[in-house]
Formats: sequence, C-alpha cells, structure tokens
Amino acid sequence: SIEPTMSTSQIYKWTVIGAGPAGIAAVGKLIDNGVPPTDIAWVDPQFNVGHVGQKWQSVWSNTSVATFIQFLRISPAFQYDSCTENFELHKMDDGSTCQLCVATKPLVWVTRKLMGKVVCFCNTVLSLEPYSTATGTWILSLNNGHIFESNNVILAIGAKPRTIPSANVPILPVEQALDVATLATKVKQSDTIAVFGSSHSAIMIIRDLTKCGVKKIINFYKSPLVYAVFYPDGKILHDNTGLKGKTAEWAKANLDNGDSPCAAVDRHLSTAENIAQHLPACTKVIYAIGFQQEFINVKGFPYPIPYDNKTGVIAKGLFGCGIAFPEFGPDAGGNMEMKVGMWKFIEYLERVIPNWISGTKNIDHQ
Repeated sequence: SIEPTMSTSQIYKWTVIGAGPAGIAAVGKLIDNGVPPTDIAWVDPQFNVGHVGQKWQSVWSNTSVATFIQFLRISPAFQYDSCTENFELHKMDDGSTCQLCVATKPLVWVTRKLMGKVVCFCNTVLSLEPYSTATGTWILSLNNGHIFESNNVILAIGAKPRTIPSANVPILPVEQALDVATLATKVKQSDTIAVFGSSHSAIMIIRDLTKCGVKKIINFYKSPLVYAVFYPDGKILHDNTGLKGKTAEWAKANLDNGDSPCAAVDRHLSTAENIAQHLPACTKVIYAIGFQQEFINVKGFPYPIPYDNKTGVIAKGLFGCGIAFPEFGPDAGGNMEMKVGMWKFIEYLERVIPNWISGTKNIDHQ
C-alpha cells in the first residue's frame, strides 16, 4: 500500500466519501471529466473496496466476468490497460460469474492507482455540515480531529442489510449466511430456519441451507420468483430483480414447480398471518430483504437521507451514488427498478457527473 498524498490546502473542490465500487467509480469519473486530481479529497477508513472487500468476499456475484472487466476499463483514470498483474478474473470465461473476492483484487489495484493521484484521508467522517447554504460549501470533521472544507461532496457510503423485528427468534446475520463455510458452522440439522426474501441472496441461502441438511426451511416472500432474461443485443429483462446463473438454475429445478421440488423448503407469502403462524416454529431467522443506507451524520438531514433517484442530487453541492443512493430507472422491458451493481453505478455516474460539475460551475458564477 502506498502512503496517501497529503496537501496543505484545506479547501477541496470535490470530496468523495467511501472507497467501495461506487466511490472508486466517482473518483475515476471526476478525473475523466477534467477535475484536477489534487482538487479531490477521498475519505475512507480502509481503502479496501468498502463492504465488498470487507464483508462479501466469498459471495457469488450475479454479474458476469465480462461486465466486471468492462467496469475496470471504462475509466481512463483507472489506467487499467497499464496493469501487468495476471488477475484470476482474466483467466475466467467471460460469460461466467465469480466470487466477489475475484472481482475485488483488480479493484484494489485501481484504488492504489487513484490514491496516488488524489488527496486521501484514511479516516471516517464524524460529521458533515453545510458551511454556507448559499454556495453549497461543506465542512467535514474526521475521527482524528482533522477538519476541512469542500465545495462539493459525493456520498458513496454503502449500505447495510435490512432487518425487521423477529418475534424473539434469533437472527442469523445475512453476512454469515452468504458465506457457505460460516453458514455450515452456524446451523444444526435439527434447525428450522426462516428465510425472508426471494431475490438472488435469499435463494442462494436457501440452496446452501439444503446442502447443510437442516430439518426445514420456511421461506417468506413478497413477490414470486423472477428470472432475468438475456436478449441477443446484450440487454437484460429483470436485470436488477431477476435470478441469474447457477442460482436461477437451482431455483427452477427445486423451488419453481421443478421436477423435484425440494421437500425441505416451505414457501409462504409474507403476510402478517403467515408470519404469525409459521415463524414461531423456527429456531433461527435470516433476512435477505435488501439493503438500507449506512448512517452518516449530515447535519440538518434525516436518516435515511432523501435524494433525487434520477439525478443523484441530495442538496446544493451534495450528491449520492452507489447502493446507498441507487438510480431508479427502466430495465430492457421498461420495468422500473433500483439499479444496483458495479457496472450500473459507473454507467450512471458517467451520465450524471458532467451535470453535477456544470451545475456547480453555474453556482460559482452567480
């Protein structure tokens, strides 16, 4: 790891909070759009690809290897074409999926490249407050006591798994459930386990629980199983909500009126009546029901922080991106979905960052 660049200047044009995939994308796209790297501050406690690098390494992605490589090559600022390391990602079939640890290794390389260009603070942000609402300038206070100012701030703060009250049934965190090796140590064959959700994560967990040989799995779902449909032109129907790859194959064979429906799994619509009837019989519960914003203390703003889900604008000089502030837009069939995924984050930033920059120039001239 290289030493972060330090600067005596304490006012930055742009600050990016978070160094997960969305933060990496934001820094790259600011540079690609002509912002001098020394005008950019980047804050993260680890600079190790955020939650993806910390919590989700062993999880199988529903994104293809080709799409990850596309992400790495889309930003000239990443300088990925100059990378000589032979990452495992490049040895895999383009159409296959991989564990997130395979995708994070090249992202660590990109992070180090960007850290050599911008001003880095290896810290957490304790608070963010408007210095002057007229100009949209912000004051950032870090956990080491350092305080600095920024004309514009991008929140790429990530998200944490959503949970709901579990009626005294012990919760097995989804982070543990999505790691097969950990899951096997956390469950017993006598367990009856409730799994809430019907998306990619929930179905992977149900599949792995059947491999662990638990007594019963009770799946509470709000919507029926949806499968991604791949069109010849590369567009994908139900891209954000649909099951893909091996997870989709398993669900079709075992859950969705397949030839051998899985006897260990009972599926119920997630109604208050069904939950009251079936949850008390469960020894553990797993919530795979999506994500909610990580908390960040932005003075004068509620939690979760509201934002414009078409433009990423939160307030004057304050913007959001990534899984904490995803774009709401149509898939290939016109279905409106929250667009979550590394490629979607950078493709969105490619569209909105020029507007963020031109908007701030207009503010400067007023």
